[in-house]
Amino acid sequence: EICRKKICRNVRLNTLLNDMSIEEEIYKFAESKPWDEALNDRGAVYSGPAIYAITTRAPFQRLNSQSRILYIGKTGALGGTSDRCRLYAYRYAPAGQHGARVRLGVSQVSGIGHDVLLRWTPLDSEGAAKELEGVLLEAYAEEHLELPPFNRKG
Repeated sequence: EICRKKICRNVRLNTLLNDMSIEEEIYKFAESKPWDEALNDRGAVYSGPAIYAITTRAPFQRLNSQSRILYIGKTGALGGTSDRCRLYAYRYAPAGQHGARVRLGVSQVSGIGHDVLLRWTPLDSEGAAKELEGVLLEAYAEEHLELPPFNRKG
């Protein structure tokens, strides 16, 4: 039973990722903007449900190989002018909240010279985004033996 579940999971991952590495899949996301530009002009960023990743241009070391992915997330509203969109939370979240922790981490990565990008793909629903987020995080964990540094699911 356990082997069957693992085989099914691997078939599902390979089917959804088209036998690509997680890095290749993330870099196929439809849109991208420099992180600071996305935060400062969130109204110019897609406002609906999306799967997104915060990435660097240059790879950094992980437990198993290297990665450019700092965070993989999903949202019902990525950008836009609403104070309920994800980018608003990243810009204005108070200390101690998830958005503030990600903002601090990105600031530290930028501070040591890495260019940080926001990459996203619009989706039909938040449910679709949630499912794809799970698949991408699972693929990342399989490939790198850990989650992206700013993801905290355990």
